[in-house]
Amino acid sequence: MAPMAIEPSQNAPLGRAVIGGLLFATCATLFLVPTMFSVVHARDRKTAEAAPVHAHATQA
Repeated sequence: MAPMAIEPSQNAPLGRAVIGGLLFATCATLFLVPTMFSVVHARDRKTAEAAPVHAHATQA
């Protein structure tokens, strides 16, 4: 893609868009997705610890 993005032709914008998309997707996969998972998981864990545990009385 680099030669396609560098050379002055009609396909240069396509090459730049592909490179930008690959860079964004790689960064999102490596940093954004794990960060968001950690935030949501920590929030769910905090909510579960704060909620009282009810014993089911269905055992007979």
